[in-house]
Amino acid sequence: MARIRAAIGIFLGVLLLVSCQWFQYGNKKALRPGIENAYLLVRSPGGPIQVKKAALECNCLKNPQEFIETMGGIPGLRPGRYKINGQMTHIEILWLIRSGKQEPVMLRFNRLSGLTQLAGLVGLKLEGDSAEYLRAMLDSALLEKNGMQLSPQELPALYVPNSYEL
Repeated sequence: MARIRAAIGIFLGVLLLVSCQWFQYGNKKALRPGIENAYLLVRSPGGPIQVKKAALECNCLKNPQEFIETMGGIPGLRPGRYKINGQMTHIEILWLIRSGKQEPVMLRFNRLSGLTQLAGLVGLKLEGDSAEYLRAMLDSALLEKNGMQLSPQELPALYVPNSYEL
């Protein structure tokens, strides 16, 4: 009998704790008033430290410190570009980051004079170094692996000016 009462007491205590957490963090809108949508950019390698930096740099959250407290030790936070709408709560944003459902990046290019400019543009839009992108574009082993026998002068023909979602 005493064990049953103890088990019920523990269950009710945990239930009370969870409901208090939900009322404290779960039903509050995360974005500042007047902001409909915002993007949260979590850099590699992801994890709590990068999410904290992204929350502070975003300048769109109503209370970044409260968001960081809500985050606690949630594992599995992934890097990427996440779209946050005005109706989301802190917990919903964390679930989004944990799920990895990112918003695509639009890459547009035209009238570029060479591969170095293209690598620079890609380096600005995507996370990474433009020198690494240029090295990958000029890598003959990578081109041969994909069945392309091209000279460096023919390489710009591979990159058709247009808009791309990545």
